[in-house]
Parts: sequence; C-alpha cells; structure tokens
Amino acid sequence: EVRLAPDLLTVDNRRWLSVPIRQYLNVLCINGKPTGAALTGATETLRIALSPTENVRGRAAVRPDVMTENALLEIPNLNQYDCIFICNVRLFTAPEARRLESYLKSGGGLVFFLGDQVQSESYNRWLGGADPRGVDLLPARIGAVVTEDPGAEPLRIDPLEYRHPVVQVFRGNTAAGLLDSPIQSYMKLQIPEGSDTKTVLAVAGGDPLIVERQV
Repeated sequence: EVRLAPDLLTVDNRRWLSVPIRQYLNVLCINGKPTGAALTGATETLRIALSPTENVRGRAAVRPDVMTENALLEIPNLNQYDCIFICNVRLFTAPEARRLESYLKSGGGLVFFLGDQVQSESYNRWLGGADPRGVDLLPARIGAVVTEDPGAEPLRIDPLEYRHPVVQVFRGNTAAGLLDSPIQSYMKLQIPEGSDTKTVLAVAGGDPLIVERQV
C-alpha cells in the first residue's frame, strides 16, 4: 500500500498492489554420478546445502528433486523448475542442448558444476557454440584440468574484492574459510573475447573458478 499526504482530493491518495508470494522454489538437481553411498555422488551435498531445513516442520524455502540426466528429455515440462543444477554430467547430446536452451529462454536458471567425469569437448560442442547444430549458452569454454604443483605455493581463491552478491556474505568474515579452502585441481575456463560473462570467483593468479552469463 502507498499513501500520499492528505489533499483536497482524497480518493486517489491510496493505492494497493497485490502480488503472489512463493512459498518455496522448485529446483532440479541432475546427478551425473550416482553412487548409492551417502555423500559420495554428485548431488548429495548440494541437496543438503539447498535445503538444510527440509525436515524441519516442512519449512524448506527450496525443494530440490534429484534425478539422473535422462530427466532432461523425459520430464514433460522443465518450466516447473526455477533452476536446474547440472552436476558432473559426462556429456550432452544435441536434443538435450536444445531443451536446455529453450528452458533458459523461458526464464529458467541453469548452473553447471564440473567434475571428474566432464568431457569438455562435448560441452563445448553442444552447449558452447562449437558446433552449428548445437547451442551457445555456456558462459565460458571449458579447457584442460589444471592440477596443483606439489612444489609450488598452494592454490587459493581470489574473492575479487567480494564484488559479486554470491560472495558478499563472506566480506569481513575470514573465519568462514573461503580464502583458506584448498584447491587441488580445476578445469581451466576460457571466456570468449567480447563476451558479457562475469567472473564471480577466481584462482589467485587470474583463472576463473565461477563465471556467470545472462542468456
């Protein structure tokens, strides 16, 4: 409700706007490495992070569904999900790529977590615009795995002055462990020239760790 100060015409001094309030967000977590053992697959810790209170009086703000990659083609309507998390999926096909592009264009969010199974050639070909039959929705091209040199200084995270909202919560809170998190290896990301991709987190030295792009 908005109210203006009283004047000679009072009938237009108050206005109301009613909007729907979401009780929770629906997200889909695609498990590219199901194992059956607790906290060893690609999505178990993510599911807990997204919904740590799911068993507390049903008050979870995020409700994650965990499925295998077949769901990308088998679910009739991906738009029921506010966001899709792709976790350590090995490779993609052209139909999967087009389905994800359609989902993004309808307003959905897409997050990729890379892992030891990821075949970068497949990602770049079908999701990164390398093949004209695919789509171009990746924020960066995926390169080779970079591994920590045992004889060199440990790899550390550069928060880039905490400029991005994702990391602003860590500003002034060094005890949270972000800066001390060890990095044994990462996949080198190459941001195309002229791209509007933003780097959220980086490795001290410059290589991007987390990037984002609006499609």
